[in-house]
Amino acid sequence: RTMGQVISDLARKALTAPAGGGFAEAQAAFGVVDWPTLPNRHGVVVTQEIIDRVLEELDIEDATPWDHERDAPRTIHVEPEQRPRKS
Repeated sequence: RTMGQVISDLARKALTAPAGGGFAEAQAAFGVVDWPTLPNRHGVVVTQEIIDRVLEELDIEDATPWDHERDAPRTIHVEPEQRPRKS
């Protein structure tokens, strides 16, 4: 058998399998019979705002230099005469 025949058989079995097996719900609300969907987990809806906040936190974390000897963020000390003057 060729790889194409194997894939076709698997796809045919998946599309013609009776409802009720696995994690899929019996029917979706899309009007399409036997459209597989995941069960509702009653969690937080992930919005673009949440994604942006997490990405920003990761960017800040990635930009922080790390002192591996102390296993803590590296602190950079600037002498007072080297600090930029406020105008």
